[in-house]
Formats: sequence, structure tokens, C-alpha cells
Amino acid sequence: MLQKTIVERLNEEIDALQDRINLIQAQCSHPLIVRQTENKGDTGNWDRGQDSYWTTHVCPLCELRWDTDQNWERTGDGRGMPKKRDT
Repeated sequence: MLQKTIVERLNEEIDALQDRINLIQAQCSHPLIVRQTENKGDTGNWDRGQDSYWTTHVCPLCELRWDTDQNWERTGDGRGMPKKRDT
């Protein structure tokens, strides 16, 4: 039986820590009161139908980052929450 290399063991530790981060981020409520948002856009395209506008959200509690359409306050539940990730 071959022994695991240091790198293989470190990669297993990294995977376990990433799983813990994913769990923390999935359980966080990402409260709007502390969430940082920044409106962004990609304009000036030859075809104006290709222009796009979005809001980047950052939760300072769990460090999750996600994007929503810029009218997130007027769609869905108005909270601009991230979409559920497949785990």
C-alpha cells in the first residue's frame, strides 16, 4: 500500500475546509443591511440588445460573492439572494 504524499494530504485538508466554507455560506442569511452591492454594466456593444447590467453582491459575514440582474430589488422576493448552489 502506497503512502499518501504530503500534497495529497494537503489537498484533502483543503477539500474539507472548502466544504466547511460552503456550509457556512449556505447557512448565512446574507443580511441586506451589511451586504455590499455594486452596480455594473457592459455597454457600448454594436448590438444594444447585448448590453447588460448587473449588481455584484458581497456578504461580509461569509465572504460569498454573487451577481444578480440590476432590478433585483423589484424581482423575486426583493432581497437579491444568491441562487442555490448544487453541492
